[in-house]
This record gives sequence, structure tokens and C-alpha cells, in this order.
Amino acid sequence: DKVRQLKEEVRVQYHKMHQLLEDDLGRTLEVLDKAHSKYCQENSTQTLQLNERRQEAKKLLSSVQIVFDKAEDINIMK
Repeated sequence: DKVRQLKEEVRVQYHKMHQLLEDDLGRTLEVLDKAHSKYCQENSTQTLQLNERRQEAKKLLSSVQIVFDKAEDINIMK
């Protein structure tokens, strides 16, 4: 009888611990999901900013190349 009572107590404790672990896992996954979403959002914003800067740099490079080409043409004419 004592053994059965101990087994029941162990079973109850096991189920309590299992429930606590499930709850903790749920909270952990929630925090991870929020962190992942925030990371993706920030990364997306940074990617857009970098693409804009890259486009600006391309335009600037093109302008500089045009200036160099014209300067070279002028030097050839001299």
C-alpha cells in the first residue's frame, strides 16, 4: 500500500514538472518568436537602407566616370 502511495505521489509530481516544463517551453518559444520577428524587421530595414545607398553610390560613380571621360576628351583636344 505504501509503495502504491509513493508511486502515485511520484506520478503526480512528474505530471506537475511536465506541465511546468511545457509552460516554460511555451514562454521561451514566444520570446524567441518575438526576437526573430524583431530581427527580421530590423534586418529588412537595414537591407533597404543599404540598397538605397548602393544605388546612390552607383549614380555617383556614373557621374564621376562621365566627368573623367569629359576631362579626358578635353585633354585629347588640347
